[in-house]
Amino acid sequence: MVKRTTPATETESPPADRATRVLVVVDARMRDPAALETAAALAARMRAELDALLVEDESLSHLAGLPFAQEIDRFSGTARPWDAPRVSRTLRVQHQMLSRIVTRLTESRQIATRVRVARGHYRREALAAAAEADVTFFSRSIRVLSRDAGATDAAWLDIEHRRRTGRPQPRRQAVQPVWVLYDGGPAASRALGIAAELATQLHAELRVLLLGAQGGESVGRLRARAQEQLSPRGASVHFVQLTTASAEQMVEVIAGHGASFLCVARGTSMLEASSSQEALERLTCPVVVVG
Repeated sequence: MVKRTTPATETESPPADRATRVLVVVDARMRDPAALETAAALAARMRAELDALLVEDESLSHLAGLPFAQEIDRFSGTARPWDAPRVSRTLRVQHQMLSRIVTRLTESRQIATRVRVARGHYRREALAAAAEADVTFFSRSIRVLSRDAGATDAAWLDIEHRRRTGRPQPRRQAVQPVWVLYDGGPAASRALGIAAELATQLHAELRVLLLGAQGGESVGRLRARAQEQLSPRGASVHFVQLTTASAEQMVEVIAGHGASFLCVARGTSMLEASSSQEALERLTCPVVVVG
């Protein structure tokens, strides 16, 4: 099912670090709307389309075909058959829930929206969809999706408060910083621009991970170029140098300081290896890939 609303008019072309399509990829465990809310606000600021993709795990359908497959109710402990009709109902409810969330988040914003479903493996479907988007929020592996009900309720209350008053609820704790990996390339510059937008939107500090390539620009030169790009924004920026081109070191640095989002450029070579993918799975924040 596809839902669209009329987008706001925009006559001039967006700058290079702007987006025309913001994608959020979620799976069936999606409980906390934080990534969706941030993506919706980013799309509104940039006059971009918000595209929400729910990836249905194909293994659920495979399990439904097994005669011994059962579902255990987590409250009563009662076992019941996990068959094809139940799988179909469960997936339909998940799609409806995602549609309601997107509607609630965008009802006061004049942006185009789309909600769709793909069946398959999360990473494969997410990467295929991301190839067509300017900015993609990956939210499956983050631990925020399995927080307790109290945290989820708090997020929903914040959305309701914003809808009624137009202002966020007062936060008890400071917002965690927004991180971005920067190597000086054109794609990294676009990622830096999106990260700065998110930091402004969330009233968070921007932390820039400087990755100087061998034979490439020095870290000092990279810092100067990033500062030049960010200076018109007047944002609070902190620079951190990575001593090695290692995803493991990057995740370790981020884990030591906390994060709300990590922005990376699509096709970053440091993140291509399977060991790097395993390291990213340990992150406790959504990853935002910028094309």
